[in-house]
Amino acid sequence: RALPDALCTAAYSKESNSQFVVDFPSAIMLYELDRAGIQIQQNFVVSTKLISILENEIDRLMTQPQSKMVLRISQAGTSPHVYDDGFIPRRVQALENILQWVKEKCRTIIVPKKLEFRSFFEQKTKRLSEYQHYLFHTLVLATIENNILLSEDSFVRKMISPPGLTNINQLLKRMLNPEDLKKARRVLAQNKVVGITIDEDILYDIYFDSKYRGIFWLALINVRPDITCDVGYSLETILKFLKRVYVEAIISDAERARITTEVFKYFLQSLIVYQPTLPGIRL
Repeated sequence: RALPDALCTAAYSKESNSQFVVDFPSAIMLYELDRAGIQIQQNFVVSTKLISILENEIDRLMTQPQSKMVLRISQAGTSPHVYDDGFIPRRVQALENILQWVKEKCRTIIVPKKLEFRSFFEQKTKRLSEYQHYLFHTLVLATIENNILLSEDSFVRKMISPPGLTNINQLLKRMLNPEDLKKARRVLAQNKVVGITIDEDILYDIYFDSKYRGIFWLALINVRPDITCDVGYSLETILKFLKRVYVEAIISDAERARITTEVFKYFLQSLIVYQPTLPGIRL
């Protein structure tokens, strides 16, 4: 889930001489974009703790016995899910690829021990966990002059408001040309990222691509009014998507009617969630 644009406080441009402090969720997104051939030429920095977390997780997966079954808990009940034999090797490979990207594309910074945020964490617990160490170091880097925190972690925003905060959505908008921007948004949507700006073309491509059709409803979250905070934009995007379905898609009339009904039902449900911020509207 990308951090909402409304929470972004940093002012910068492509020509700015800023450093972007990358947290773990942002590192994954930047890696996926790089893998798709979309490279953002900026100064990215990470704390040594982020690298330590990746290395320790890889070591844990490779050396400790891993369960092949987990329990899925939902409103419908509890059900077991069994992973195939290749799940752990694929996970290790993915983490190794992200680690390699971080080492190649980001500058690693060692954070001094005596810094102001430590007391905040130590009020909660006498001993910092590995994750708290990483979070603490990342926040400290974000307070250094000319540094901007590139984060998708809502916990960071709840805990402290860094002087400069941005998200992947804002970074792409300011750093890429329109063609690469659309490609980048498509890549993120295909990787199940929620909270990014997408248009009807991306929705259409995902729905009618058998490889990604299963994540269509996840991609549609990106145009919900309670996500975009713009009912007009959300409705316009949905109508343009449905127009393409009716004009271009080679499907039956029954299928078109089903898509239209389900999409509008979904839109109205999300509008009810957004209703408290819409004075005068009652559903």
